Amino acid sequence: MGLLDQILGSVAGAPRGGRRGGGATASPVVKALMLALAAKAAQSYMQSRRSGAGARHEEGGGLPGGLGGVLAGLGGAGALGALVDQFGKNGHGDVIGSWIGRGQNQRIAPHQLAEALGPHTVDELEVETGLGREQLLSELSDELPDAVDKLTPEGRLPDDHEIGRMLS
Repeated sequence: MGLLDQILGSVAGAPRGGRRGGGATASPVVKALMLALAAKAAQSYMQSRRSGAGARHEEGGGLPGGLGGVLAGLGGAGALGALVDQFGKNGHGDVIGSWIGRGQNQRIAPHQLAEALGPHTVDELEVETGLGREQLLSELSDELPDAVDKLTPEGRLPDDHEIGRMLS
């Protein structure tokens, strides 16, 4: 099971290996990461439903099990701002700025991502996802640039209303 599956399970509150699930007590930065990744997975899900057969399309839109509301409850714009602040504080503001801006997304190596997030955040993500540190950072460094980019289509951090609209 990959990182996006783990994040979706954690956000939806599915019990997994003794983890807290749902991110209810997660820090704003962890909530922002979960939001970005879950939103990316949810958007992919919605695109696949839209491109499917007409009968499936007519069954009704929206994310399964009210997931859109759960995602919006992860802290929205405030959590994304905390993520940007964390990257900036740890010397990687230019990298996350490229993901938000309209230009090319800079890549980030797993060890750089660990620096940008800080050890406490990485530890918290390990607990939330149940993934080992190496796998977590490797998959997150692949997924996060595109996930943040998809949440910031206007080249800036969205407000809570815009995030809700993207997830519906």
